[in-house]
Amino acid sequence: MLRPSKVSLVFSLLTALSFALSACTSAPAETAKAPTVAATAAPAETTVATTATANANGLTIVDETTIVGPKNFTADYTPTNADGTLNFVVEIPTGTNAKWEVSPDGTKLAWEIKNGKPRVIQYLGYVGNYGMIPQTKGGDLDTLDVLALGPALERGTIAQAKLIAVLKYREDDPKTGNEDDKLLAILPGSPLYDNVNSLKDLNEKYPEVSTIVSTWFNNYKGPGTMFFQSYGDVADAKAVLDEAITTYTKK
Repeated sequence: MLRPSKVSLVFSLLTALSFALSACTSAPAETAKAPTVAATAAPAETTVATTATANANGLTIVDETTIVGPKNFTADYTPTNADGTLNFVVEIPTGTNAKWEVSPDGTKLAWEIKNGKPRVIQYLGYVGNYGMIPQTKGGDLDTLDVLALGPALERGTIAQAKLIAVLKYREDDPKTGNEDDKLLAILPGSPLYDNVNSLKDLNEKYPEVSTIVSTWFNNYKGPGTMFFQSYGDVADAKAVLDEAITTYTKK
């Protein structure tokens, strides 16, 4: 258990990391692009289209809560690449709180509605670009989640990242709750990218970053909802990803 002084340090680091990552771009987090990632980008969440027309990247802004891509987000993109990187759809850019997600059938990216209102996470902004990996099905029977550390990418981006670890979680109950694993990856363009290839590297070269990430996930939904089990290294993360790909192909 973290001592009070340790908790204060972690939250200070968490706040600093969130602002630092957002500051890596020259534009606000919702509209920034990482030049080193081939991206399919969506406009900022506050943009309301008066007509449903495709933008230059092939994304159609149907309304302020719905984006439709040129392809099915789940079925029409591969989960991995020949160089070992993974592909993911950016649902929530670094430093932001609006809870968007790809629909179960993969046809659209939507702002989640809760109690009749668009959902906004009542916590610090996401400490990395959060999204889903196409053609996967995790232990919660949903597409596999990933947090990619690095500069904010625009919502709707199809991005590549290097897998380094997995956070093992259960929802609602620490023993019987649904599995809700979160893969941890690094974006090209991040200061960490060239120096980190595993959880061991991350902990040795960038102390407390893994603590910041797990602390954020432990608390972003409020108390008693997310139960951290353990970190797994890159081999564990690849096993989780491979199993999720296999489960998807057997659907």
